[in-house]
Amino acid sequence: MGDPVAVVEEIMETKPIAVGTILHGFCGGWFGRESYGCKRVEALGADWIVAREVKGGQVVFASDEKDKKVLLWLEEWTAPVFYGDGTLLCCDQ
Repeated sequence: MGDPVAVVEEIMETKPIAVGTILHGFCGGWFGRESYGCKRVEALGADWIVAREVKGGQVVFASDEKDKKVLLWLEEWTAPVFYGDGTLLCCDQ
């Protein structure tokens, strides 16, 4: 499996998810199939992220114990998501 600290350091060098990062929208279902709102990262580790929905304040959790790539998979969700008409989905971050 490797050293969890080394895994986080490697990921952080290439993927800037950190405490305070906004993850927009559904996030590929990593936080469950009912979590469609934007989330602010509150804590993270080598294979897990705890976030709080921007609207509503629900705490959500994502983990990937097998491959330890949850931070890599969530990177694409740091960019704001827009509807087809150009309006911003979820939040104004």
